[in-house]
Amino acid sequence: MEPLQKRLVVCGVGLILAGLVYGHAYSFISNHTALLTIKDDYQAIFVDVTRSVNTNAGGSFASNDIDDINSKSTQHRRAVGAHAHAINLGLLITIIGLILSFALAGNKHACKIGYGLLTGSICYPTGLALQAMGLVLAGEAFALLGAALVLGCLAITLFFLLIKPQLSAE
Repeated sequence: MEPLQKRLVVCGVGLILAGLVYGHAYSFISNHTALLTIKDDYQAIFVDVTRSVNTNAGGSFASNDIDDINSKSTQHRRAVGAHAHAINLGLLITIIGLILSFALAGNKHACKIGYGLLTGSICYPTGLALQAMGLVLAGEAFALLGAALVLGCLAITLFFLLIKPQLSAE
């Protein structure tokens, strides 16, 4: 196994472990109550809206309440997404690391593609975690950079995996 392949496999397993640790830490901190609280908040607002519509009394409903609940829900989804994407991208890096010599045999850019994939796989879940922590603009930039790197590197790897054998056979 080449040094780049070892790095990708080790970093992939490390990213899987980081995703698992982040997921467990988040579940311990949130105590799995975030989603239940959000559901209860939505239910209370909809009951309030229904009462105000039925009685034409106006109720205490405010659109700010829904915005606050939507914000909590989005934050929870981003935190869970960071955990899941870290694990999935870690698996992807590990698999790519194992097949890299086959997919990119003789390609002078294999090292750049491998490191681009690794960097993107770390940036994307980091961006989601930053968004969950309230740093939305920085998180979006990291996630966008990570997604672009991963998709670009996977497209290049797929090209060399599928097209290159046909080119060399001719």
